[in-house]
Amino acid sequence: SDKGSADRHDTFQAIGAAQSALAAFKGTESYEECIERVIRHGGDTDTVSAMAGRLAGAAYGVGGIPMHFIRDLYAGTGLWQIAIELLHKRKTSQVWDVEQGLVDFNPTRLSASL
Repeated sequence: SDKGSADRHDTFQAIGAAQSALAAFKGTESYEECIERVIRHGGDTDTVSAMAGRLAGAAYGVGGIPMHFIRDLYAGTGLWQIAIELLHKRKTSQVWDVEQGLVDFNPTRLSASL
């Protein structure tokens, strides 16, 4: 059926994107290096960079995301302020960092650095 064929096509695309994300991440030494690899490779960069970014974020922690990435992403959108407000509403400021374990995350300090 056409639906079965479309589902298989979507599945193969998802598998390909996951493989590309893993290949981009493997052997990197930083979050930025991982994302740059995805962009240089081309193709479905938005999907693959989202997947690779999650891998790199888990490996390198929040502190591994270059501040200029964060500034560029939120510049003029108001999204950063919403994110900070949500962090302030959390019951705890502790977040998990792969390298450091459970750490205290201070949204005010991060906001001030922007």
